[in-house]
Amino acid sequence: MKNYKWLAPLVLVLVFFASIYFLYSDREGKIQEYNKALATARDYRAQEIQKDAELYYMEALGIRDSAELYLEIGQFYWESGLAMAAENWSEQFVEEYPTEPMAYEFMLSVYYGNEDYNACFDVLDTLEKRELSSDYADGIFQKIQYSYTFNSSYTELEEVGVYSGGLCPVKIKGKWGYANEKGRVAIAAKYTNVGAFVGGIAPVADESGKAYYIDNEGNKKRVILGVDNVVQLGLMYGEYFSLYNGE
Repeated sequence: MKNYKWLAPLVLVLVFFASIYFLYSDREGKIQEYNKALATARDYRAQEIQKDAELYYMEALGIRDSAELYLEIGQFYWESGLAMAAENWSEQFVEEYPTEPMAYEFMLSVYYGNEDYNACFDVLDTLEKRELSSDYADGIFQKIQYSYTFNSSYTELEEVGVYSGGLCPVKIKGKWGYANEKGRVAIAAKYTNVGAFVGGIAPVADESGKAYYIDNEGNKKRVILGVDNVVQLGLMYGEYFSLYNGE
């Protein structure tokens, strides 16, 4: 029996190398399947045979998942005129790769292409919260920062002023407030008159005729003394605003 003790280690070595061989062979087989499916998908895509292209793209994705392939499939949907499919795919892309900037870039490209700027701003907010940087996203922001669609709850928007300090005056139901650079009301419309933001503060007048300065969150910062019954705020000259009390 002692003469056969050396067989056990040998068998273990043979089993180990055999497993390595079969693992490598299986891996090579999967790579070939992936490349074949992807090549077929691209071929059908070039011929604009959408259904078959989608079928083989999904086969390739099932073999080997990657952010690059997700992007290619999304671009296929968009270029094929399947806007809804592209939008749904962008959501799945972000869900699968929440820390991959290219997922958000593709989603932005879809929303920007559909001129859905509110959705673009939501994506930009998410990128900022997750501390993800993207030159493409910065470029989109530069293009849409002055394109706004106000929320449906503010359909009675009567007038819009000029942006300063990241906020602009908006008049809703006869009262003034401020909207941010995303076109959303940031400070409620409750003032009879408002001025521009300079140095982080802006003058406002309320229904009682009192005038004071507020910060960009609507908090009162400085009370304007010596003038009552303010009905109009004028233009700014240097660090001063003119106030009109009817006289």
